[in-house]
Amino acid sequence: MGATMARRLAVDHDVAGWDVRAIAVPGVSTAGDAAALLRDRDVVIACLPSPVETSSVVEEPAFLEAFRSGDAVFVDASTSDPASFQALAARIGGVQARMIDGPILGRPDRVGAWTIPLGGAAPAVARARPVLERLAARVEHVGPLGSGHAIKLLNNLMFGAINVITAEAIGACSYVGVDPRRFVELVTGSEAATVSPLFRDLAPRMLGSEDEILFSTALLAKDAALARGMCEAAGVPVRLAPHVATTAAEAVVAGFGDEDSASLVRLYLADVSDDRSSTT
Repeated sequence: MGATMARRLAVDHDVAGWDVRAIAVPGVSTAGDAAALLRDRDVVIACLPSPVETSSVVEEPAFLEAFRSGDAVFVDASTSDPASFQALAARIGGVQARMIDGPILGRPDRVGAWTIPLGGAAPAVARARPVLERLAARVEHVGPLGSGHAIKLLNNLMFGAINVITAEAIGACSYVGVDPRRFVELVTGSEAATVSPLFRDLAPRMLGSEDEILFSTALLAKDAALARGMCEAAGVPVRLAPHVATTAAEAVVAGFGDEDSASLVRLYLADVSDDRSSTT
């Protein structure tokens, strides 16, 4: 996602970037470190794996010194949780007024058509908006710091739930004597209300038609855990969220963390294989 944003912005902006993996992006100059970005940029966008990495970058002494002495706006486009981001802002003090959470609703190939919900102070949002509008069709200020992250986590919780139930339905086919490919073919071609665009995308992937990683199981597990924690801390009477988070975590433990989230189906297929082997 970070590279996608950089390429898009480089068309008409002077863009510099930094990544611990030393990734090169055509048209984007490479900064010596993350702190260097703050010294000569108006807006810095972070796209990191989890709240742990975001805090590590922001609280690194050189980065924090540059942030406090400069005037740049910091946009966290990662998928994080409101509490972690708010706690980070509280720890770094006065510069939190220049922090925004702006996670992405959309896939990399839909850059330009994304929706970005923003949480933070209005002046910082106004400064970042022209840059973010090059990335998204909708850039919406949705509330105070953390509000954007809350919306993204709830969205990804739904994504996780659809992943799990689609895997469960396809996995159930072998138990009940139905050809899973026939099930997917008939349901996808029907006018049933269950046929969402996500089902049309996920179901063939779960049948093994593609190996491309669009969203890893490890990221799904991370997001589901963050969403569950956010909801439970707020007193939401969650029922499905714990199951989604547990199932995604089990898939990571099973060794599917670096695979696409469609690999969740293998939890159910493995169960079938085990059952059959024990009865032969």
